[in-house]
Amino acid sequence: REDLLDKEPNWDALLVAAGIDADDCEPIDDESPRSHRLPPLRVDLARRWRAQTSGDGPLEVLMAARDGRIVYFDRDASSGEGHSFGRSSLSTQRVANAFYVSLMIGFTGLLALRNLRLHRADTQGALRCSLYYFVVDLTLWIVAVPHLGSISASAIYGANYLIYSTAKAMRLWMFYVAVEPFIRRFWPDVLVSWSRILVGRLRDPLVGRDLLVGCLLGSSWALVTVATSSVEIPPGSIGTVKAIFAHVLNTHQWGLHAGMSLMAFLLLSRLLFRNTWLAAATFVLVMTMIFHPPNAATDLTIRVVLVSATLAALYIRLGLVAAISTVISIVLLIGVVQTYDFEAWYSAGSKLTLTAVFAVSAFGFYTSTLAGQLSNANAR
Repeated sequence: REDLLDKEPNWDALLVAAGIDADDCEPIDDESPRSHRLPPLRVDLARRWRAQTSGDGPLEVLMAARDGRIVYFDRDASSGEGHSFGRSSLSTQRVANAFYVSLMIGFTGLLALRNLRLHRADTQGALRCSLYYFVVDLTLWIVAVPHLGSISASAIYGANYLIYSTAKAMRLWMFYVAVEPFIRRFWPDVLVSWSRILVGRLRDPLVGRDLLVGCLLGSSWALVTVATSSVEIPPGSIGTVKAIFAHVLNTHQWGLHAGMSLMAFLLLSRLLFRNTWLAAATFVLVMTMIFHPPNAATDLTIRVVLVSATLAALYIRLGLVAAISTVISIVLLIGVVQTYDFEAWYSAGSKLTLTAVFAVSAFGFYTSTLAGQLSNANAR
């Protein structure tokens, strides 16, 4: 093992695979304080580079290895002069994101208190949803906990993570209590498949339909993005099944929380404008401001607008399950899959992620078609 720790992996091979010229990279001082940029998994060695690119600014690259094998790759494209690693300028995107988060927390907090006072809240459904989120978060911590070198440091980190996970689960509970009664009032069909999942009816045809539609739409948007992207490897862990499993869990957890938050914002727009189409237009506008990268090309702007419009239509027409599964599929296939070249040495995680998306799609197809036909035959 000592020989493995002293061995430098072939960093250049991964830089080339990511479309970065290794000759244009210069090492970054490891002693600089960038703790929040540490890999989210146990590693023995980490290296950082600054690459000069033809884009708007330098490209910061972080790679890490364990037992002599590269297990993590991350990049942070900066734009503008004076933009340093781990820091970002105050942009319209960041202001819109901060405003959105603050507005959602304040708005949902007031609605949750109102619904609890009027006894309109589905507290049982909110509890099941938040507990599931909490369990997934703890599982993620067990799988991806970083190595801190001492028992006391690990205990402190674990306690902080437990507090943070509890706060996130409580925030999700608040979102659910706030929006569920109003969604039942304005769009009663939106929560049908979601309610059936909460009571354990996973093989219901409506659940299968929403899962299938979400996976197909998410896969379609991911395919368009990958086809127009010049960089193959996204940020994430490379090659280890455990690390990829942690990324899948993290994406699933994030998609659940993001789905609730986006639904809450759409509801806020509906309450303000008293019109569903105006609410959908506002949703598309704000989502474009939040997720649109600065100085992005026109084709990327169009894709962001179309994805936001698709999500708004899914929320209003099909429901929460279809929208959440679409978001999760997009993030998995763009942010976790490192390559679609299955002969590449780092393709194990890609195969695992694609298999997971395909399995959910196949389950959705079965439950929405074959299971429905069997239930109809039994009813006759």
